[in-house]
Amino acid sequence: MKKVIISVIAVLILVAVVFAGCSSANTEAGENLLFNGNFESGLTNGWTIIKDSSYSVTPSNGPSYNQGADGYGVSSKVNGTTTLSLDTSSKSTYCYLTQAVSVEKDTYYKLSAIVSIKNKLTVAQKLGAYIGISENSAVYVSKDATTDGFVTLEVYFRNVNADKVNVRLGLGNENNKVKGAALFDNIKLEKLESAPVGVNVLDVVDNYNMNYNNETTDLVYLVLTVCLAGILAYVGSVIIRRKMVVNKGGELLPEAKKGKSFAKITLGMLAVLLVGFGIRLVLVLTAGGDIASSNSFGLMASKLAELGPVKYYSSYWAESTPTVAPGMMYVLWIFGLIAKGFGLGVGSTGLAVFLKIPAIIADLVAIFLIFNLVVNDERYTLAHAVVFALMYALMPIVFAASSLWNSAFSLGALFLLVTFMAVLKKKHIATTIWYTLAVLFMPEALLVAPILIAYCVYIYVKDASSRIVLPICAVAAFIGGYLVTLPFAIDFFALGNPFVILVNYCKYFTVSNLFTEGAFNIYGLFNLAGLTVNTAAVVCSAILGAIILILAVLAYLKCRNRLDIMLISATAIILIYTLCAKMSVWFMFPALILLLVYGIHANEGRVLGIFLGYGLLGAINTGYYLFINGFISSGINADTVVLPTGSDPVLIIFSILSVILAGYLTFVTVRIINGHKYNIPAIDKPYCEFLKGIFTKKTKKSEIEE
Repeated sequence: MKKVIISVIAVLILVAVVFAGCSSANTEAGENLLFNGNFESGLTNGWTIIKDSSYSVTPSNGPSYNQGADGYGVSSKVNGTTTLSLDTSSKSTYCYLTQAVSVEKDTYYKLSAIVSIKNKLTVAQKLGAYIGISENSAVYVSKDATTDGFVTLEVYFRNVNADKVNVRLGLGNENNKVKGAALFDNIKLEKLESAPVGVNVLDVVDNYNMNYNNETTDLVYLVLTVCLAGILAYVGSVIIRRKMVVNKGGELLPEAKKGKSFAKITLGMLAVLLVGFGIRLVLVLTAGGDIASSNSFGLMASKLAELGPVKYYSSYWAESTPTVAPGMMYVLWIFGLIAKGFGLGVGSTGLAVFLKIPAIIADLVAIFLIFNLVVNDERYTLAHAVVFALMYALMPIVFAASSLWNSAFSLGALFLLVTFMAVLKKKHIATTIWYTLAVLFMPEALLVAPILIAYCVYIYVKDASSRIVLPICAVAAFIGGYLVTLPFAIDFFALGNPFVILVNYCKYFTVSNLFTEGAFNIYGLFNLAGLTVNTAAVVCSAILGAIILILAVLAYLKCRNRLDIMLISATAIILIYTLCAKMSVWFMFPALILLLVYGIHANEGRVLGIFLGYGLLGAINTGYYLFINGFISSGINADTVVLPTGSDPVLIIFSILSVILAGYLTFVTVRIINGHKYNIPAIDKPYCEFLKGIFTKKTKKSEIEE
């Protein structure tokens, strides 16, 4: 009966997810399809900035209607209190903002905005202050003459067969530079009920796939990394099983302790670290990687070095992606100061490379911890230590995070790992410190908070000696975490917003306006990835996430096993990644290292297999993203960002596999919690004979009768 109830609930949840996604197919005529079109939620919230790397222009708040004209003739036509100001008066350059919007096929649309120009712009080829659609360069309207206050710009188009369009607005572009200044506000993209009369209407044809950059180097990277992940999974699993020295009862034989001399351990550890560092060094020096993250982090590091944390956050918090973790802002501040001393400018390859150093160091520390964990375990040989460490060092999604993206994922995953290692040793103070750091560097760490709180409550009730230290640790975590963020929030105290960092930090889970950003999850399976998310899907995702975390807490309370907390946490993160909206491939990243270390600790072959499966899916996901954007060959100044969307076959096929693997992980986790654990099986015969036995094994008649 329980199984029937669970099955019915699962089906209902699945139907709800699909319904929530499919309900976004149509929009009402006249509805503004743009997110934050009046910039009241921050100048770049929902928008991506593209600008000249040689002469950077920073969008800022312009005068609003209640601030007076200020020479722009600003009037009450402007909604709200924020306008977008772009100023290239010092030198001819360009700066524009873009936002991807889902649209319906064979449908008419109107794009409009209000623009104010104080002094006539100096422009090239008539592209001054403009709005337009990037999928068709002819769908735009521009103005360079002085305006009397705000004037309205409008352009009409028919979407023929595209799944989405990219709205642009700004001053000039890469081929047409502008000198001057302008204000923008009330940008709207509206669906029309019928063809407009008396206006010029242009067609937008789907050339989305034509943006895919199929240059040889990108294709080679994709093929090689996917092959590397597959070979690593196969060869690694064979070596691990071949080296398992166990008898029929699962007890280790004395031979397992051989080959672990200090010299051999040191040599093996250095070899693994050199291999891990080598592949990252090659990629950092030869590939641009994800350009959006590089430019964003480069700008943040430069501004932090210039202004310091207090003035930086109060002056530039809106443009600098306020959801960036506070811990990473400290790292960017320090490295920005160093980079400033070396003359590394924003948008330069040197700065992008330099800012990847912290993530690479975090990877090397994680590799060392994995190697050290295995080599000190009597169940494993030195060969096991080398193979397990290489599995993490050479997993493409892992080295892509540190060497091709500017991100805090490697740092956050490392701190989360040592948090659970401290839990295993019942070191409450260390757990508090490491978990606080994990949260400061990675918002995903917040997802395991309910599980860790359940663990602390259980320990508090069971262990009387912990009843003083645990409350102190909890209070210290809150106070310490807040004090760390205080330098960024000082200027907001006078505005009555002392928790501005926390508020902006929590926006990480809501800032995306897409079902998924090219992630292999359930929305990619139903052709919804890359499309604008709706309220139903957001609510459904929040409910699903809450249910998953509640079940995770109940799972821990059932097993009350410190080691299993690691597996339960990894499973919760994977399920949220698989079933909820607004996901990217990096959301599941911290779960990978938890699955690997749990598999090692528990000697659990199934969990290690799942880790390798997600490693392979992650390699394909990140490699495909880089491939279709041409980031490997295009270098540091590439500016086109393409997300796989719609009926992309790669997205659909691997989303199916991802959902299946998540289901298997859930099954394995439930079995383990119920006490059904399985050691890594040994290959105790020559490998060729082992393979032959797999394909020639027949069931005996007596076995069938039994």
